[in-house]
Amino acid sequence: MSNIVNGDDGYIIAGGNFGPADAVKYMDDPPPQWMWPTTKWTDFMAVAWGQYAAGKDLKRVYRSAVIMPETKLLMESALLKVNKLPSGDLDDLPHWPGIDFVPGRNPKKTPMTPAVEAFMGLLGSSHAAGPAYLVIQYRAIFGKKRVNKIKIWRSENKPVANMLLYMESL
Repeated sequence: MSNIVNGDDGYIIAGGNFGPADAVKYMDDPPPQWMWPTTKWTDFMAVAWGQYAAGKDLKRVYRSAVIMPETKLLMESALLKVNKLPSGDLDDLPHWPGIDFVPGRNPKKTPMTPAVEAFMGLLGSSHAAGPAYLVIQYRAIFGKKRVNKIKIWRSENKPVANMLLYMESL
């Protein structure tokens, strides 16, 4: 699966996204690094949204089958912070509807609560930072938005974690 844009329902499905280093890993004759594209996922998604969903409201970004070790560690850490994963293993992550993380009413207040720390940690993962950066970088296309909820859950058919980011207009 790659990327799907649905403006009528307000979502992007982002699946199977890899950077240039991973994309050329298995090529017999990979191009030199200086030839790799510098275009990012956010650039592609902004163009796709502008082409297929111009004027529509982005409400959600779905990140399917999270396999990146860094993101999985951040998911485990977030779940442990809010006591939702006693075993410490993502294999015990609940199925849909999973676990929701929200920033609260005043996320910048210090000291941060464990729930806010968990949300911010997830937001810092590449799977969540990309969609957050998308709406920041392309405000002219998406309007002024922010991520206001992150949901994670385990698929029923295969033991992989998924992430759903909810957007709200400001």
